Amino acid sequence: MDEPRADARGKRFCCPLPSPPPADGDLLDAGALAWMDRLGVYADRRQRDYLAAMSVGHLAARTLPDAPIAQRKVYAEFLLWIFAVDDAVFDEPLGEVPVGRPAHPPGPAAPERSAQPG
Repeated sequence: MDEPRADARGKRFCCPLPSPPPADGDLLDAGALAWMDRLGVYADRRQRDYLAAMSVGHLAARTLPDAPIAQRKVYAEFLLWIFAVDDAVFDEPLGEVPVGRPAHPPGPAAPERSAQPG
């Protein structure tokens, strides 16, 4: 297990994923990036580089170490897609921190429930 490290605020944390990195992490990264490039699931080169730096192939290999390679490949591609969609739909431009915005957009109000049983 990796030793605890400090985050940007100086708080210590530890990621309990096994080390060293899995042997096929680079292969999964390369495949996911090629998939992303074929589909163009990013807005521009800056976002492409940002998504590439996430090393989703390593994440997929570490979080699903016993899964067949084909399943980890699809998982890595899904991770890239979901991060790209999140950036495009829910996040501020790269590098900007949203101020005063709720973590999740408000949804429809839940219907009121009757206090009387059924």
